[in-house]
Amino acid sequence: MTDKEILDLIKALAEEKRYILTLHAKERLVKRHMTNDDVEDILLNPKRIIRRDIGKNGKCKYKIQGGRKNRKLAVVIEQNIIVITVM
Repeated sequence: MTDKEILDLIKALAEEKRYILTLHAKERLVKRHMTNDDVEDILLNPKRIIRRDIGKNGKCKYKIQGGRKNRKLAVVIEQNIIVITVM
């Protein structure tokens, strides 16, 4: 998939509220003074993919940037659900 296709998929899944945060991501959310609204803003308004990494489990992890505050998230897309792994 191209970067544009991935960003379009992330936006479409976010519009359907098809995303979850791992425990680690929830902990980082608090440490970075972010809210669930900030996370949703990034997912609904992704601007670019900073990089792609292959995780230990073989799944592709995307570090994305977006939203009004131009913040970053790391996400994995599994079975049409965005799994937010870290911020």
